[in-house]
Amino acid sequence: MFSLPEKEEELEPLVFAEQLSVKLCCQLCYSVFRDPVITMCGHTFCRRCALKLEKCPVDNAKLTVVVNNIAVAEQTGELSIHCKHAINLEAHLKECEHIKCPHSKYGCTFIGNQNTYETHLETCLFEGLKEFLQQMDD
Repeated sequence: MFSLPEKEEELEPLVFAEQLSVKLCCQLCYSVFRDPVITMCGHTFCRRCALKLEKCPVDNAKLTVVVNNIAVAEQTGELSIHCKHAINLEAHLKECEHIKCPHSKYGCTFIGNQNTYETHLETCLFEGLKEFLQQMDD
């Protein structure tokens, strides 16, 4: 069974680079889906929203979370947002703790800051396969 943390985290509003489709918005909170789940009645909601209600607001069925909605999660993950740090990008990159390895699409799970990023690239197994992986993409 799923549970909510006692204190909900305050989420920063996102500013999207393009017009957002209403199909990617939760019918309960009206925001883009965060951690989307499919319910027994077939509707998709944010996990937090679905766990707060007993009945589906669309068809009044008992609200039971079945599974993560991976397809919707992938679609929302591809949305482009405006970065609030763009104005101070150079300074931000020096302290940002969320830099991904350029080989994350191949399976590298590294996320860190600029200093650890540079050290990581020296030892990343995927970095040694970079040319091969690029050929596979072509």
